[in-house]
Amino acid sequence: MSRIIKTNNLQFNYGDKNILKDLSIDMEKGLFYSIIGPNGSGKTTLLKLLANILPSTKKTIYIDNEDIHNITKRNIAKKLSVVPQITNINYEFTVLDIVMMGRSPYISRFGKIDNKDTDIVMKAMEETGVIHLKDNKVTNLSGGELQRVVIARALAQETEIMLLDEPISHLDIGYQYEITELVYKLCRDKGITIINIVHDLNIAMRYSDKILMLKDGKIYRYGQPLDVITKNTIKDVYAIDVEIINHPVLHNQKVIVK
Repeated sequence: MSRIIKTNNLQFNYGDKNILKDLSIDMEKGLFYSIIGPNGSGKTTLLKLLANILPSTKKTIYIDNEDIHNITKRNIAKKLSVVPQITNINYEFTVLDIVMMGRSPYISRFGKIDNKDTDIVMKAMEETGVIHLKDNKVTNLSGGELQRVVIARALAQETEIMLLDEPISHLDIGYQYEITELVYKLCRDKGITIINIVHDLNIAMRYSDKILMLKDGKIYRYGQPLDVITKNTIKDVYAIDVEIINHPVLHNQKVIVK
């Protein structure tokens, strides 16, 4: 597989506070990455830097081997889509309106939507299971339905990379697994590189190809799930005692808090 994202000694400060410290990471195309770590460890800051929402210094972030500073905002939007942590949409948009926003990087400044845009949007809604809601107001949707709509918008953006900032944190357990399964399927079926911030360590272990564990703004561990999530790393990073057991049905491993 080829590299799609590289960070080189990436740092970020909020005022005098150092949030991220010397992060050097390589990420390959088409894999499912989870970012874990306690609150305040720099997870969301890292995602915002990758999405160019927060400013980075030159030669610290590369997308497809190109310095992010040399890529226009429109072209970044053609490479990276973002599913935010909390989605509050208070306007009376329909589902179709929201998903069509994913086509913004491709629509001319005159705002003309053509048949290709419509076809892509309809397909994105089909693949995320919200096509039957296309005429509904988003203010009337459940949390799980709204999250699917936001993922459909990201899918309509036709990017190689999808960044997700705790997309399941406010959902019940059923929707948590449903949304993660959906994103995992997009990774496997479409080859989209998924970078997902998640708090549930069992979800991270079950779905990830690789896990990045942050502590105090630094890389604590980065690699295969079973190498990253261990009794010792959880004790050191989260200050809790756990057991790692074999799941009798799924045949993977599961974290149990003592």
